[in-house]
Amino acid sequence: MTTPKPRQVPSYRLHKPSGQAVVTLNGQDVYLGVHGTPQSRRLYDQRVGEWQHRGRCLPPPPDSDGHTIAVLVDSFLEHARRRYRSNDGKIRGEFENYKPALKILVCKYGDSPAEQFGAVALRTVRDEMLSENWSRNYINRQIHRIRNVFSYAVENELIKSMENYVKLLSVKALEINQFGVRESTKVKPVPVAHVEEMLPYVSPQIKAMIRLQLLTGMRPGEVCIMRAKEIDTTGSVWQYRPFQHKNLHHGLDRVIDLGKRAQGIIKPFWRVNLDDFLFQPIESAAWHREQRRIKRNTPLSCGNVAGSNVKAKPMRKPGHVFTEAVYLRTIYRGCDAAFPPPPELTDAQEIKHWHKDHRFHANQLRHTFATDMRKQHGLEITSLLLGHSKMDTSEIYAEGDREKARQIVASVG
Repeated sequence: MTTPKPRQVPSYRLHKPSGQAVVTLNGQDVYLGVHGTPQSRRLYDQRVGEWQHRGRCLPPPPDSDGHTIAVLVDSFLEHARRRYRSNDGKIRGEFENYKPALKILVCKYGDSPAEQFGAVALRTVRDEMLSENWSRNYINRQIHRIRNVFSYAVENELIKSMENYVKLLSVKALEINQFGVRESTKVKPVPVAHVEEMLPYVSPQIKAMIRLQLLTGMRPGEVCIMRAKEIDTTGSVWQYRPFQHKNLHHGLDRVIDLGKRAQGIIKPFWRVNLDDFLFQPIESAAWHREQRRIKRNTPLSCGNVAGSNVKAKPMRKPGHVFTEAVYLRTIYRGCDAAFPPPPELTDAQEIKHWHKDHRFHANQLRHTFATDMRKQHGLEITSLLLGHSKMDTSEIYAEGDREKARQIVASVG
């Protein structure tokens, strides 16, 4: 995976008419004193450093109304591209999570001065989110992200006063079961029998990833980026330490134990080059092509020659690592193939609901693992295996053993 090139930094230059050093930031010339002196060099480093911390943006002039919301958002996104980047140079998912909220913010208030954006404006943005039928939890998270943008602006002096930011903090989160607010659907574990029916319709790579999630409870992103270099094979139980994971920015370690069954799943995909990802889309695509060739009815001497009906410059090529989005789409396609709608369903909406009812996503596999572990070994062990820093987080993932509770109630009358 290639690391993106850093953005070019404006150069230290000589302004010939005055003999001063100058640097151009956002189209404005900033003079630094006599060219070539140590003082001008230090001032150059100071001005450029502050400019980069502000997301390549200058502070507002003292006699102006300040930056607009659109300028503030652009500056924050420039900062976020650096802030939400992993060690391998890949931008983490949190960067993308900001975009839906910031899109609404800019559409509603892009031309307005950031200094004037207060609590009522934030509630107006929230009303727009409600009209989009976003769930309560998602809206609360997005409002928190908008506050983060203004917190960044205060920290980097892109707005003159923090009075309005304090007002933003006064906007309360939407409460549960509030009228007119949609609650998000609780993620349920998927029955293992349902998963087994789907597995014949996906590639060996996807099949192995699904089985690993059921055996270990790892997150979808963690199974997508498995590499041999992060797996310690010295003991009877292997230990996998993903190079990036959800709680990495908190300084927490993530260790996933791999027993004999999990090891057997991994071994066919082991790489000579330890830097290569174990499960690769390019190999999954080759498997699907081979399956189509096997099912071909036309003799090979007739029709297209195998491999000839290929675009010279396709818009998308299979890569060497699965993203979570591609992994999810592949699971959905496998479910659609395994559970086709019955012929009597002809209405498009009915077919859509059929597919929705018979699909599962990768996070449900983690919930299935958590529920099973909790029944057998309790919440503390389940929390440890899931990589949670708090046990109450595991309560969300692990369904309680309701059947056992019902049996106890029946026995005591």
